[in-house]
Amino acid sequence: MQTSRQASRMSLTAWVFTVLIALSLSACSGSPGGLASPASSQSPDLETLGYVALIRAYWADLHVADDAADGSDVDAKACLGEISATSPSDVQVVEPQICRAYAMATEAASEKFLSQLDTLHAPAKFAADDRVFRTDIPKAISDLKVLITACDGLNRQAIIDAMRTFAHEMIPEVTNALDERRPNGHSPGSARGLGRVVNVERQSVLVTAAMGRTAKPLRL
Repeated sequence: MQTSRQASRMSLTAWVFTVLIALSLSACSGSPGGLASPASSQSPDLETLGYVALIRAYWADLHVADDAADGSDVDAKACLGEISATSPSDVQVVEPQICRAYAMATEAASEKFLSQLDTLHAPAKFAADDRVFRTDIPKAISDLKVLITACDGLNRQAIIDAMRTFAHEMIPEVTNALDERRPNGHSPGSARGLGRVVNVERQSVLVTAAMGRTAKPLRL
């Protein structure tokens, strides 16, 4: 009798062990490569964080390029010849060498951004913004090269015109795509200055309002 019970217990144990193995193999076969990959499930979040961090870094570089020591916008005064947000452009106010430094810094920041952008895969929800960056920023860089050339010349009106061309290349598509990802409460002077171009020419009051609004919470 005892031998029979031991045999039954051994048989039950073997059956349970067999079932556990079968369940384990079934679970493994349900994931790619036979094993669940925690890293793969986290990848979309990591991609998003990396992509947003790159955009924030670009905003920061634009901010550095456009902020004067007194807190004013370099692009507005030195490149557009405006002494206030409501004043018209005045060629006598334009400062070619200061504008040139701004244009070169902005060009370098934009080229660095595009170079780093090529190393990242844009999350699906940022696909539209990514297309804007890759299509419009190269054009903006070309406009900056024209602006730099104008700063090396004697025609200050050409500087104003080149700055306006650059601004219209960036607004509204590029600035809107960047704006949603910028650090909360931080609005680069370049956004305010570029928006001023549109306001002066009365082509898009909504764009200027968008550039001055309080930053929304980061959308991930």
